[in-house]
Amino acid sequence: MIIFVGDELNGYWLNEVVSSIEEEVVMIPENPHIAQQINGILSISNCTYIVFDVSQYIDPSEEIAATTMKICQANNATPIILASGYLPNSEIIVSLIAQDIHYFIFDSEQGKIKEEFLKCVNGFYAANGIDLIENIKENIETVKERVKNSMLIGIGGIKNGIGTTTQCLQLVQYIQFCGYSAAYIEMNSTSYVQQLFASYDDCEIVDETLGHIRYKNIDLFDKQEKISDILQLGYNFYVYDYGVFTSPDFNKTSFLEKELKIFVVGCKPNELHFTQNVLRSLFYQDVCYIFNFTPEADKKELLEIMEEKAERTFFADWTVDPFTYSNSEIYSKILPLEVLRQEEPVKKSFFPFFNKKRGI
Repeated sequence: MIIFVGDELNGYWLNEVVSSIEEEVVMIPENPHIAQQINGILSISNCTYIVFDVSQYIDPSEEIAATTMKICQANNATPIILASGYLPNSEIIVSLIAQDIHYFIFDSEQGKIKEEFLKCVNGFYAANGIDLIENIKENIETVKERVKNSMLIGIGGIKNGIGTTTQCLQLVQYIQFCGYSAAYIEMNSTSYVQQLFASYDDCEIVDETLGHIRYKNIDLFDKQEKISDILQLGYNFYVYDYGVFTSPDFNKTSFLEKELKIFVVGCKPNELHFTQNVLRSLFYQDVCYIFNFTPEADKKELLEIMEEKAERTFFADWTVDPFTYSNSEIYSKILPLEVLRQEEPVKKSFFPFFNKKRGI
């Protein structure tokens, strides 16, 4: 017997592979809180493996990991973690590894998910291990320390043109202004970093392998597949630009694991529907909200509409150039930092297109 814990749509592939290993599948409905699934799982006896889809949970990582192991020990079952879209060195995965959990599925493509699952159950990973996991197990204290010393921040937007990238860059500049190191990571398909490099003469390549460029003293990265290496660089803060939350490439699982999560929202008629969808979502409760392009007369009413979320609601100033620091007041409230040093931001041209390459 194999138990799948999570959204049935995320586990339908199991029905296609269990026949080859002569097992049956039982589905436990998804729930944002793992503790509420315990009784349902433990009511099923004689199970050999329990597959947990960790993308469903909003609980703290250590609670998820400890409860997962407790359930499997009670059922005498082997846990397999479906962690599609997660980085092996993310907080939840490190917490699970610390609980001596060995089997993980990181891929998102159905065929490869099946392959990884079969490697878990046919003894391949038991004999050979998973390279990424073995590396973390050997250096788990170092990985924990790095996670502890760096803060990961995710910013998403409700629609194109709402100003998500601008807010990411403003936050990076606020962090730098307070004396800490910060980097921008492009986690969407806009190719903003490449377009930036193509547009400005004073934009330099720092490391082509990592997709690392520097412009106006801001470090930007666009190689998502190199994130593990980028995190090794040791910035104090990493600001992830996830783009539009309705986009097919929006990585919800990665966004939700960030310590600080921000949504850029709007109040215009063509923005309200998307804003309301974010506000109603159970997954996006622990989030700060930045309203962009908001008339002064509407701010009081919006705060009343936000109700209990009002204390986590902020209004951004109009920013002509994303590389001109102008939102210090809201970010000092969203992310209060002890100021190590303060330096005047580098003065930029009010008309940034004067810096563009000729012919563009």
